[in-house]
Amino acid sequence: MNFLVRIVAFSICASFSCLSLVAQEVAKQQHVNLETIHQNPGWRFITDEFIQDVRSRAEQLHGPRTTVLGVVERPDASPAAGAFVMLRVRSNSSFVSRFRLVNGVTTHAPSDVFAVGWTDHAGVFKFQQQPTPWIEPLRPLDWEIVILADGCAVEVRKFPVLDGRARIERFQLQRSYGVKGKLIDANDQPVPNVTFSLMEFVNPYRNANGFADIEWSLLFSEISFNATTDKEGAFDFSGLPKDRVISFVMSPSVSIGLPHTVRVMTSTDMDTTAFIPKNHPRVKLVRPCLDQEFMLRASKTHEEISSAVEKTVDLVAKPKPSLPTRSVIVKVVDAKTGAAIQGVAVKTHSGSVARRNRLRLELGDPATDANGKVVLNLSPEKDYTIAATGRCFGYVTHFDRLTTSTTEYTTDLPANQWIRHLKKGRDDAEVTFEMASVAKSKIQVRDAQGNPVQATLVISPADYDDGYYQLPEITTDPDGMAEFSVRPVFFNVRVVAKTEDGRVGTTLRELPADFQSSEVVSVIVESPDAPK
Repeated sequence: MNFLVRIVAFSICASFSCLSLVAQEVAKQQHVNLETIHQNPGWRFITDEFIQDVRSRAEQLHGPRTTVLGVVERPDASPAAGAFVMLRVRSNSSFVSRFRLVNGVTTHAPSDVFAVGWTDHAGVFKFQQQPTPWIEPLRPLDWEIVILADGCAVEVRKFPVLDGRARIERFQLQRSYGVKGKLIDANDQPVPNVTFSLMEFVNPYRNANGFADIEWSLLFSEISFNATTDKEGAFDFSGLPKDRVISFVMSPSVSIGLPHTVRVMTSTDMDTTAFIPKNHPRVKLVRPCLDQEFMLRASKTHEEISSAVEKTVDLVAKPKPSLPTRSVIVKVVDAKTGAAIQGVAVKTHSGSVARRNRLRLELGDPATDANGKVVLNLSPEKDYTIAATGRCFGYVTHFDRLTTSTTEYTTDLPANQWIRHLKKGRDDAEVTFEMASVAKSKIQVRDAQGNPVQATLVISPADYDDGYYQLPEITTDPDGMAEFSVRPVFFNVRVVAKTEDGRVGTTLRELPADFQSSEVVSVIVESPDAPK
């Protein structure tokens, strides 16, 4: 027996030792990757702390889990090993929270990046079942895959909606372009140690609608793409794409006699006559703009600039004092079974609910976790209205229309089913909402002869363009049956069934608004070359 105990103990120690070695190897490789990425000075915001901060927020993400797989190649088509990959929400959107509570202190720290990773030796990255920020289902939300690799221009690919589908993407990076500037003072002397922050990339040429496109905004982002003047007053931004106009500002912003925003072309051969015209409403996105190499002359002396920057830094660095809070646990559960409901937004409002019972839902709003809970830290000196709201698959919750159409379905719940009033006080509290469930619908897949067939199913709303929004793929059982739940989020469904041997079938069906009934949706699969 003692021998067996020693064997087990040795095995456990060996396992922990192996895990420790793996962790050390991962940390070592990340250090090498960071050193490589930092060859571009503007990308030094990528640190161990930045990566850890993003990953530590995963437990706060209660949106649909998504899978994103990608292959990244360099301009010569070789694998881009050690490239840094971010999944982020577009930060120029009003959805992004401008503030974040850190240790009880509200700081200016938006959280637009929700996942980070590296490509392997083959240039492959994987985000499998990645948690995402909660956003009400079907609500449009621009998010991006951002790739940074040494010697290459930053690559950005945008998507219009955050859902549960799996994506497989291929990227071929372009070579890096850069701009070079010099800052001098009123006496024509170089000004060192001044930081400039990149704000956005703009494609200055007219698109089909006559607009210039903002392709990647860093405004209010936690990504800090900076450049600092050296002893000669010189600075540069590299890792930029070709044929773009970039804009940047002094950081922190101080008045030194420079334009509030400086715009520069990333290429020397850009055709400015093809830019959006000077009388266009959005002309300030691209004009006036400087050449790839430029000089900025401030109206103040070096000493005045340094003093202004120091005062601004001191002002920004002062933390706000933390105020006392009370803990309020909000639970959302199934009215019949008491089971936890995940993905219901919890809104708080100091006072009564807004007119017409509308509460604007935003990215970053707290939503219930897998235990159906949200923990709020509220001021003990205020009365609050707490609302459980937003579309939720399979449950009758309160929500507003996504469009202006008066025919769009919305629930008409009594206020006491989705609103609670909390009086001010110092004691912690708990609030529970009970939501009625909706009967699940069923799918039956058969072949042309009526035989049941096992298949993979893609379910999407038929009222939207094909491919706009998809649920995670599900697989039928061997008898061709599967259950799914989309009501009351949407009723018109498009179901695409695919079998392993290549047979495909598509069905459109409008599901009933009677939430107690269960509809069976039939799909017939046929060979793509079968006669119609």
